[in-house]
Amino acid sequence: MTIAALVCSILAFLCYTICTSLSVERVKIEVKTEKFSIGTLFKQLFSSRALVSIIVAAIVLLLAQLTMTGMGTYVWANYFNNTTYQSIANFGGVVVMLVLAIFVVPGMSKKYGKKEISIFGAAVAVVSFVIAFILHTTNPTIYIICFMFGYFGLGFFNSVIWAMIVDVIDEDEVRRGTRSDGTIYSLYSFARKCGQAFSPGLTGALLTMIGYTSATAFETSVVNGIYNVSVLAPAIGFAALILVLVFWYPLDKKTVDANAETLRKRREGK
Repeated sequence: MTIAALVCSILAFLCYTICTSLSVERVKIEVKTEKFSIGTLFKQLFSSRALVSIIVAAIVLLLAQLTMTGMGTYVWANYFNNTTYQSIANFGGVVVMLVLAIFVVPGMSKKYGKKEISIFGAAVAVVSFVIAFILHTTNPTIYIICFMFGYFGLGFFNSVIWAMIVDVIDEDEVRRGTRSDGTIYSLYSFARKCGQAFSPGLTGALLTMIGYTSATAFETSVVNGIYNVSVLAPAIGFAALILVLVFWYPLDKKTVDANAETLRKRREGK
């Protein structure tokens, strides 16, 4: 460990310690004394169609997103033979997602629903990557434009996913009568970590499938394979996301609004 890393670690520890010591618990929650069963809790939670489907949707999207970025390194270096464009494409993708998150998604999610706009965004991404596959372009600008539309589609789901977890928590409370914010958040976060851990292996497997090695890195069949994988893998991922959201995830706008109204009445004692 370098001196700089050691200093940063010590500062982080001190900051967390200060935050903990200065925190005051102002809301006292009655502690339940009945016997707690982790097995029963997990059985109840995983019986939730909404929870399981949103976890699967998130993992599918993560694999699509991380494959986009993972294959980007190879498509720019080997297919286009110009890594300068990679920074431009990645920066443009971040800008697109920020604009969506700040100016577009909040209003659309309120009007049309989070599930609905996520399906729309994923459909845009599928179309953009399929077009890129059909064109099989050697023009970096055209590829970047298709890549931007891919990030456009990605931005919708990424911007509302954590709000969708709140919808899942509300649905679980309506269904079971108890609220499990911490458990559901932790399960979802753990699932995301698993998806992130799996992604590098997926990228490596895809490269192996097309015959990529240090010796074949610039062969015509291999570089064409790199291009095809860089657009087809995300297209398949976004298509799978659409299927999960349409046929499995149950919380459309109508259901979410009904759950919110049910919980409001419960808390008001009606």
